[in-house]
Parts: sequence; structure tokens; C-alpha cells
Amino acid sequence: MYALKTVQQAVWESKKLKIYYEQADGEQKERLIEPLGLVAKGNRWYLVASRNGELRNYRVSRIHTAKIEDETFRRPLDFNLEDYWEQSKKEFIQNLPQYDVQVELHPAIIKRINFTGKFVQFIKTENPNGDTWIQATLRFNDKQEAIEFILGFANKIKVISPKDLPSEVVSSAISVIKFYKNK
Repeated sequence: MYALKTVQQAVWESKKLKIYYEQADGEQKERLIEPLGLVAKGNRWYLVASRNGELRNYRVSRIHTAKIEDETFRRPLDFNLEDYWEQSKKEFIQNLPQYDVQVELHPAIIKRINFTGKFVQFIKTENPNGDTWIQATLRFNDKQEAIEFILGFANKIKVISPKDLPSEVVSSAISVIKFYKNK
């Protein structure tokens, strides 16, 4: 992490920083920022900085080069890194795409569904119906992610809603069958 030491120094010295930053889409952009603080989340470092008067977060691992400028800056008097980071996390989570799917789950897959919680959020479950299937709401980032997840459980997940999702699961399953039949 070459850039981390440079970023740390700029934060400590309240000096502006010129960075070449790789955005999520892979495009690199030059930015002139005022570095306010560093946050460690897991094994990743994030830089909180002001750019054109707006607070922004930058993943340090995406900073390809960093150059400390001679110009210093004044930190906002009311800026609190911990408060800002907590608010930023909440806003990030609230803005994540969500695609909820009402399903019935065969009891045999409940442990596996809980284990795969990294990929899907278990929103709620209800008591089993008469067939012992368990009603649940699963949250995905988008429809495609839901389709792929549901296909992985074959006939152990019944989709209740959205109403158009079962036909899209069937269409994807047919595509997989055709692909492997032609191999």
C-alpha cells in the first residue's frame, strides 16, 4: 500500500493531496482533495476527504498515486470523523439496491440458507404451512442475483412473489439445460 503512507502524512500535516483514483468502473481520475482522516474497516483503509466542499470517501487501495501538495487547508471546525463515518455507513446501506422475494423454503435447506447469508439477507420467516415449507422473505441486490441463487437450490425454494420471477427462473434453467445438452 504505497499510497497509505503518503495519505497518512497529508492527513497529519493538513496538506492538500493530488491523487489518481480508480473508480468502481475502473476509470482513473485525478482529484485534488483535502484529506481529513483515515478509517480502517476490516482489512481496508478508507480516506475521508473534502473535495470541492463535499465530503467523500476513497478506498485507499484504489489510489494509484498520491502527491502531497505544498498548500495546506483548514479542517472544518465541526467535523468529527467518527460521527461522519457512522452517518456515511448508514447512508450507504440505505442506498444499496434491494430486491425482495417472498418464498417458501423446504426445511432441509434452512441451515444452508443461513450459511449463505453473505449473499442473501434473510428478512423474516414465518411458521411452516401445512406442508412444512417455511415462508420467508429474502433480500437480494437485484433480480439476476435472486434468479441465480434460487436456481442453486433447485426444487427446494418456491417463489411466491414477485409474480414474474418464476418464469424468469424457468427461462434461466432452460438456458442452462440447453447449454449443457450441447456440450
